[in-house]
This record gives sequence, structure tokens and C-alpha cells, in this order.
Amino acid sequence: MTEMDPVGVRFMAEVRRAEAEPDGPRGANLLTTICTRLLPVGRAAIMVFTGDRAWEMLGASDPIACDWAQAQVAAGEGPGPQSYRTDAPVLVPDFGAALAGGKWPLLAASGFGARGGGVFVFPLHQGAIRVGTLDLYTDRPALLDRESFAAAVQIADVITVVLLAAVRAAQPVPSGGIRLSGNGNGLGPWWEVAASTREIHQATGMVAVQLGVDIATAYARLVAHAMTEGHPIGQLAADIVSRRIRFEPDGTIEPGRARP
Repeated sequence: MTEMDPVGVRFMAEVRRAEAEPDGPRGANLLTTICTRLLPVGRAAIMVFTGDRAWEMLGASDPIACDWAQAQVAAGEGPGPQSYRTDAPVLVPDFGAALAGGKWPLLAASGFGARGGGVFVFPLHQGAIRVGTLDLYTDRPALLDRESFAAAVQIADVITVVLLAAVRAAQPVPSGGIRLSGNGNGLGPWWEVAASTREIHQATGMVAVQLGVDIATAYARLVAHAMTEGHPIGQLAADIVSRRIRFEPDGTIEPGRARP
């Protein structure tokens, strides 16, 4: 990206304008919301790769986009992980048809493709540093024309710069990706991690205590249950954090003691 890229200039202008709106979306949720204003898509999400084959949904424009991204996180497969792995855009004009054709079987089994629509994913990278992906969604099958494709590439470049600036220490990890820490650095008070991501971390810790296992095993159990039941992992995490359900060592899921 250069200073002359008009879409990049417009994107950052939207970010600056949002700093003066205390009630608007924040952090990566804000970045994805701006994507829906500047690109011919209805929804957007940002996923980051944090190493050890782990993905996190950093932010989304709306709850449906959040569910789409979290389904990929839970399955560990999909257009996002593929785009990150190949370091290239992945364009799926008809996502339901792609799943029906045998791509990404775990996502197909979860019912993720039932909504249909298109999925267009762009890697977030700068030089040798790969951060994650920008996932763009349409509610109906669609194509990105050449101008929209170029604009999405430029916006992905801008988001990469913003995310790297938000990391206190962008430390490469052995399996690729970066470690995100803190609530941002030099980006002003609008930066924050998505609430659903915080809940998933909290729920994973609670499941680890309930089962007496390590964090990796607890997260695997969380993902497996979400996929088996066909529920978004964010919804499951909210139920655990609010103590509506709890995991038992014998493998059962029991009603918990809800908060008053």
C-alpha cells in the first residue's frame, strides 16, 4: 500500500472519524464495520493466527459474521485458514455449493454453509510477518469484480499495519503468526479485543478447572462440543461463563448454577 491508495486513505479517515464517536464499535469490530461500508459485502471478520495451530476471531461486524468466523476457528479449517496457509486470497462465490462439493468437511458437518452466500478471504501480511486473515461475506452468492478485489487487497494491507501497531511486541512464533498482547499501542482508546474472544478464553479456563486438564485439552473439548451440537462456540462460551452449563469429568455436560 502507498499513501496514494485512495481506498486506504478513506479507510483510515473512517477510523479517525470513529475515534470521536464514543458509542460506536471498537477495535477489530470497528475495522470490520468499515469494511462493510467501503466494499460490496454485507459482513466482515478478522481472524488471527496465534501459533500452535490456534486461531482466534479478533473482531466482526455483526453476530452472524462472528458465528461464521468462530465456526472456522472451531473447525480449524475453511477459507480463512486456507488463505493464511497459502498466503493468497481465497475467493468462494458460492460457499454452500463449495461445501456440498466436498470442501472443508468439518464445516459442512457443522451446518456452517446453510446460510449460503459468498466468502472472500484476504491474507493479512507484511513482508515475512503473517498475522491472519480478513474474511468478507455476502448473504447471497456473488462475485468480486476487479475494482472491488483491488480495494479489498488495499484494505487488508491497511488492517495489517493497524494490527501490527496494536501489538506491544509482534513476536514470531515457531509455527508462524504473531502473539497479540495488551489492548493496543498508540491506537487511542478505541482499541479493544472483541468481547466474544474474551469469553472464549474465560470459558476455556473454566472448563480446564472443571475437568482438571490443561488449557489445550479444555479448548479441544469446548470446540468438540460446539461442533457436535451445531452451536457457535461463542454461544457455548457465554453459557459456560454465565454458569448455565458446566463440563463434568465423566464426559457429561450438566446444567450449572446460573448467576442471579
